[in-house]
Amino acid sequence: RRSMVGATLLLLEACAWVPGVGVARGHAASVRHAAAAVAHGVRMVAPAPVKSIQPMFMEGLCNEVATVPWEVHKFGGASLATPELYIQCAELLVSESKRHRPTIGTCVPTMAIVSARAGVTDKLINIVETSKRDLKESVRLLDVVAAEQIAVARQIASAAAADEVERLIRADADAIGSALRAFELLKSVPAQALEVVSGYGEVWSAITMESYLSSQGIPATWLDAREVLVVQTTGGGGLGDKGSTNVMGTDPLWAPSEIKLAAWFAVESRARLRQVDLTSQAPIIIVTGFVAATAEGVPTTLKRSGSDYSATIFARLMKASRITMWKNVDGVYTADPRRVPEAFPIESLKFDEAIELAYFGAQVLHPSAMTPCIEANIPIYVRNIFNPSHPGTVITGRACSLETSSIGWAGELKSARKELRKAACPVALGDNASPIRGVTSVDSVAILNVQGTGLMSSVEMTARLFAVLRRDNVPVMMISQASADSSICLGIQESDAPRALAAVQAEFSPEIAMKENRRISGVSIEPDKAIVAIVGEGMAFRPGTGATFTKAMANAGVNIRAIAQGSSERQISLMVERSECTKALRAAHAALALSDTQISVAVIGSISDSAESMPKELLKIIADTGRLVSQGRNPSALRGTSAKLPTSLDGLRIDLKVTAIANDRESLLSFDGIDVEQPGLWAAAAGRAERGETHAGIQYTAGGLQAGADSCLELVTSHLIEDFNGNRIIIDCTENPKVAEYYQRWLTLGAHVVSCNKHATAGSMAAYRANKMARREANTQWLYECSGPGSGLPVLSTLQDMQQTGDRIHRIEGVFSGTINYVLGATHKGVPFSEAVRTAAERGYTETDPRDDLSCLDMKRKLVTTAREIIGMADLETNTLPCESLLPEAVRAWAPDTSEGAASLGAQLAEQLRPYDDEWARRVQEAQASDKVLKYVGRLDAATGEAGLAIEAVHQTHQLALCSGMQNTIVVFSNRYGADETGGPLVLQGPAAGHELKAMGMFTDVLRLSRTLAEWTIPKIL
Repeated sequence: RRSMVGATLLLLEACAWVPGVGVARGHAASVRHAAAAVAHGVRMVAPAPVKSIQPMFMEGLCNEVATVPWEVHKFGGASLATPELYIQCAELLVSESKRHRPTIGTCVPTMAIVSARAGVTDKLINIVETSKRDLKESVRLLDVVAAEQIAVARQIASAAAADEVERLIRADADAIGSALRAFELLKSVPAQALEVVSGYGEVWSAITMESYLSSQGIPATWLDAREVLVVQTTGGGGLGDKGSTNVMGTDPLWAPSEIKLAAWFAVESRARLRQVDLTSQAPIIIVTGFVAATAEGVPTTLKRSGSDYSATIFARLMKASRITMWKNVDGVYTADPRRVPEAFPIESLKFDEAIELAYFGAQVLHPSAMTPCIEANIPIYVRNIFNPSHPGTVITGRACSLETSSIGWAGELKSARKELRKAACPVALGDNASPIRGVTSVDSVAILNVQGTGLMSSVEMTARLFAVLRRDNVPVMMISQASADSSICLGIQESDAPRALAAVQAEFSPEIAMKENRRISGVSIEPDKAIVAIVGEGMAFRPGTGATFTKAMANAGVNIRAIAQGSSERQISLMVERSECTKALRAAHAALALSDTQISVAVIGSISDSAESMPKELLKIIADTGRLVSQGRNPSALRGTSAKLPTSLDGLRIDLKVTAIANDRESLLSFDGIDVEQPGLWAAAAGRAERGETHAGIQYTAGGLQAGADSCLELVTSHLIEDFNGNRIIIDCTENPKVAEYYQRWLTLGAHVVSCNKHATAGSMAAYRANKMARREANTQWLYECSGPGSGLPVLSTLQDMQQTGDRIHRIEGVFSGTINYVLGATHKGVPFSEAVRTAAERGYTETDPRDDLSCLDMKRKLVTTAREIIGMADLETNTLPCESLLPEAVRAWAPDTSEGAASLGAQLAEQLRPYDDEWARRVQEAQASDKVLKYVGRLDAATGEAGLAIEAVHQTHQLALCSGMQNTIVVFSNRYGADETGGPLVLQGPAAGHELKAMGMFTDVLRLSRTLAEWTIPKIL
């Protein structure tokens, strides 16, 4: 009787210390997550006074310690790899314990669960295995591991504290050594013994951290979880697999654990912790993760990767207000950032969403590890130890049940039909929020196929199939069934495939062996598969999510082998080839608006550090949008779901990623995106390309368009094929006929083309038509506004729109070259013809070779390009189009000096043209004498099929005479435009020469195309 009374008094005293025993819950989630929590239906609770059991015989107990809710933290082995990290984690505990003092007036009692120092558990397991064959070596390895841990304590703790750590570790090492000698004699290691030895890493880690805190004057102690945590084994013995995501193997026994914890706190030696003045500091308890004990007191573990489970169990035992899992990333990401660089941290998750993500391989928490916090409604925070200022991810609250969602949807659907409106999804989304929370995957999966013939009922087949898999303990990850022929395919771990195949073949061997009326046609295994899954509560009853997911796979060229959706509609999973898993992840991530729609861009053209060029200007325009994706920079992640970045592309929801640049001398390739603003990018490109380097995620390859166009273009094409993103645009900034030859292939492969290359639009009619046919058959787009007149003036698109709306074009006349118009205009102001040409070349108004302008070859191609857009216009070829050249006969055969250090091509050409300045001056004077100006005019007549280019003297009042400077003027006569009563012809006029204008025209085509690719196929109103 006396012992029972004593035990009762001891328990009552412990209850006064252990928070939550007869204590009301308190402490809200972090203020930084208030908005996110409210959006997910989480009720934020302000800290409130808490009552506790206070037996009258307990004098001197600090009431605040008994009443302020605890917070629990967990540190993994990677966070404790070095002495400096032990100090960082310990100091983090101190700062976190004081975080709420400005608002609630007290510090927060803190408990930390620690794993073994990085690599120690593996070393201990290796020591045990080594002992079976070499006892001496295993003892040596044990001494090394123990000495390494002691060295950490010596570096961070006081001499006295470090001496105590060494004493404890040496004693443990002696005990382990005795076990090793037994293992040598037995030549085997019992599973229970391996669990005992492997758990010492956590013990040593806990006493090491406690030694630092005590040395700093912090009221701290350490707790061996084997003295408190009682568990029962449910999944078999042994440690389990490292990183396991499917089986935990142990369950906590709450009642005995609570009693033991109360007894541990009641020990008199811990009275100093109970008397801490929380207004200045808080007690900190360091607990060993991973280890526990059975009801019989036998040491055991929570299996490999079980320290998170330890943390959530103690959070529930302590009735903690929150638990923080400290990782090396800024929370739970929308996808694995190692495979999807565009991934970014999720602000908040429901427990159900986190469980789905974890089941399909996401590095969140094990589903079983979340169970204690789910049952006790304790929010879990995932934060970055190396970036503690980042709020991380909060996991809290439950998703709507399937029954609740189903009832809500049925009622809403009925109301919507009655009110003649679209039904609203039961789960509301925030502005610009995606219905999914993340994309994840499971690698190393195999498909088990059981092919029926329709003669066996699906009920019988599935019953027998799952019975045999249960008997052989083969877990099934995914199921897809066709009831018509009683066929079924299952996703299983690849390691289980041989065993599963043998078992299922044995089960159905009589049916397979039948000669006639076969009920089963075969059982087979397909290895090397992966499961890609999207997860999110917002998917439930929201039309379009699955369609967008599968369309993303199609755009990326990923074949779907099987598909399944959970009954809760919180996840959809696809089976794909393992080699295409990363491509599938990135495609799904982009398509489902976890990031804005990404457009992969390949730029082909001449770019250098020293000279300005149109493609260089185009890259600058792309960078200036603020939507450039490159390694380490993701505009969508920066913005998240609510923040607003100033950008010229606001509202378009697109990001631009330059994945390839083909230059004259080298090629730059990167699936993660090239930072075109990177200082010295072009200056360093040549050297890196010669060495074949990969730098900052960019692959540099020698041999550009000049050195070997075919090999360069083949490299770019291969890169495009491998790109995960189906939204691919090739921007051809050249006038290279070899590049134009690739259009048909690129369009057929599913890439879109934006071009100013007139070799494609005005080359042979056969090639032009082949490109158009490839575009139609592949459902791709080819935009080439800058190949026509105006360098981006909306001439070609206007002609297309006019005819598609029923208008008929009769004829076109105009000034088709801003360059020639500038030169002729300058001569009317008294500038010599040769000097006007030099100035135009220096200012970038001409083509790369100014002779293309003066020979009128460029204008001939523009005129042919325009003619091919007119319905009913006779076929034109550039080489048969009549034109008047501005390049004298004698100069046409001239070869410029291309050696290093030679004058620019424009300057050399000006010298060749100088003898002809007087002749041009005479022609100008003759025109001016008749109140006319010289214009280079192009004409097209759809009725007669005639076309041509020539210098004409037009009156100063003529529409074309008003075309000045670098402008183009295009005059269109059609059914709608031309008659005086309709207001006259349609006139398109504007500047049309220069790198900047042409680059902007090219970018306009890119945006026009991107708008069609940036589809949001999940209706936001639902």
